[in-house]
Amino acid sequence: MKTKIKLMLAVIAAVVFVACSGNVKNEQAAEEVAVVEDVQVSDTVAVGAKPKVIDLYATWCGPCKMIAPILEELEKEYAGKVVFEKVDIDENRAIAEQYQVEAIPTLIFMKPDGTYEKKVGFMEKDAIKAEIAKLLE
Repeated sequence: MKTKIKLMLAVIAAVVFVACSGNVKNEQAAEEVAVVEDVQVSDTVAVGAKPKVIDLYATWCGPCKMIAPILEELEKEYAGKVVFEKVDIDENRAIAEQYQVEAIPTLIFMKPDGTYEKKVGFMEKDAIKAEIAKLLE
């Protein structure tokens, strides 16, 4: 019985270690995330004349790294029609609070009038394109 308890505790400790190790900032991970347009604003994202897709991400976030190349492709596809911005929530906490970011990636699909829809979690390219189509209506 003691062996089973020790084994269960070892498994729990291993799971906790793996879960926590994903949250450690990593310089290499920071280089892997491509910044489409770095927002240097302390407390807000400016509303512009064109619709925006704002990617709220962190350098240590696996799904954020997966969505980055999709957003880069879409930025090229919608050049001149939609502005793409990336906001590192670890560097811009005020913006993360403004949009009540509870999980990442979080994408903000913002119309020129400042109204927006927030989508949380990884999204496939077609789903992002559908949201962009709504912005362009």
